[in-house]
Amino acid sequence: MWALILAAFALAAFPIVFVRPLWEPVLRAAGWALVIKNEPIAPANFIVLSIDSDGAGALEAADLVQSGVAKRVAVFEDPPTGEDYEFIRRGLPY
Repeated sequence: MWALILAAFALAAFPIVFVRPLWEPVLRAAGWALVIKNEPIAPANFIVLSIDSDGAGALEAADLVQSGVAKRVAVFEDPPTGEDYEFIRRGLPY
């Protein structure tokens, strides 16, 4: 009985102990293969900011607009909720 439990534990521990150290360098190398270093920034039609870019994304977009990379910025924002509509109805900034 104990041998069966020990064998099951060993089989469960094998991928955790041995597979991750082998795959991590492979996946890291694949990730770096996707990165192009020292590529000059080319002009773009517009810059798109997602919801989760927060202030850092807005600052980066502002820097890119100031440097002439793009003239327009598109900002995706979550749709207004019920209370947001109430702010809008009362004339307060959303």
